Amino acid sequence: DGPGIPKEVQRRIFEPFFTTKGVGEGTGLGLSVTYGIVREHGGDIWVESEPGKGATFTVSLPLARREEVWEEERVEAFPEGRLKVLVVDDEPGIRGFIREYFSFVGCDVHEAGEGEEALKLLSKGDYDLIFLDIRMPGMGGKEFFAWVKEQRPELIPKIVFITGDVARSDTQEFIRTSGMACLNKPFGIGDLNELLRKLKEGK
Repeated sequence: DGPGIPKEVQRRIFEPFFTTKGVGEGTGLGLSVTYGIVREHGGDIWVESEPGKGATFTVSLPLARREEVWEEERVEAFPEGRLKVLVVDDEPGIRGFIREYFSFVGCDVHEAGEGEEALKLLSKGDYDLIFLDIRMPGMGGKEFFAWVKEQRPELIPKIVFITGDVARSDTQEFIRTSGMACLNKPFGIGDLNELLRKLKEGK
């Protein structure tokens, strides 16, 4: 059920930042991130819709033997022990993807939907790796980063920014001047593998 999706919208629906919602009602990244994850797994996703008849999204994925799932691109856990990871992002899908990956490689993963919630988690203990979305409702990534820089500077080298907002010049400048690593949405298993390898190598 539903109003359906017009043909002209269907052609652009998986593009980053494309949205038919009003200002402040959505980032236009949800389906783009979904598309990236599906393609990263060698699959495809498409939409079928008619006016007044709702919409159907279909995902096609290649078959794999059970033991091959994740193992094909898996990076082994850190030899020094179980990493503690904090994911700060207002998108549940992004948090879930990072949580699934790092849980699989043997890490202890905690989540926060915005900066204030993340500060409460920091008050309870340290983290070895912090994924931080730059733009969020409430306390955003820039404000959280400034707080950490002032109050917990020892955590700065452990921060990795994640953002779908790289088209904005102020975001580009913030990332550049911060000197932090950054993952651009949508990202996939291969990007997390590369990041984990660099961390293991101390880069």
